[in-house]
Amino acid sequence: MTVAPTATPDVFFPIVDGGQVEHAVSQVLQDWFLTYTRELELQRGMERDSFPQPRAWLTSDETQREGTHQIPSIVVVSTGLNATPPAAEGDGRYRAAWIVGVGVFTSANTRRDTNTLSRQYSAIIRAIMLQKQGLDGSIVVNQVRWMDESYNDTFQFTDEQTISFAQVIFEIEVDSVVHRFAGPVGPPDPDTQPGEEWPKVVTIDIEVDQEGG
Repeated sequence: MTVAPTATPDVFFPIVDGGQVEHAVSQVLQDWFLTYTRELELQRGMERDSFPQPRAWLTSDETQREGTHQIPSIVVVSTGLNATPPAAEGDGRYRAAWIVGVGVFTSANTRRDTNTLSRQYSAIIRAIMLQKQGLDGSIVVNQVRWMDESYNDTFQFTDEQTISFAQVIFEIEVDSVVHRFAGPVGPPDPDTQPGEEWPKVVTIDIEVDQEGG
């Protein structure tokens, strides 16, 4: 009897890094920011599209670019995993929780307006992250936890500008970070057998012996 095998995933399974987590956070914020700012305008009785949109979206590998001087700006940075060791599931998958900070640089004509803007930005970020916990779908997110929120109203970027800095901290638990039972069993050959190109069984021949016949 010949049995067709079931579909098999990449033998390596996902290999997740902190940069992917940062970019997933940045992407979901970019996807939803305009929608949530318009909702904030409705709740605050503001004129439509009067809320200033971010001029720069940055992650840890982009903070030295020219965009850091564009305000308002949002910077997403992970400091690494939380204090809890990664957890191993029974099937070999590991889940781990990254700490991710979303920093906000805002500026307005007055100190009061600047401080108000930084707090409104923080509220929008908080709402998106908690209500869109799947992030952008590029990684498997189990849960997003809101950990902290702080404001620095004395932050000065230049002498000519009134600037405020706010930071919202999240713990993001990611599933299937790495799989300890995965990986190829044959000898390594990275030139010809990466990812799903590793050999797979096409058919399986099974001999059945009947007793008492």
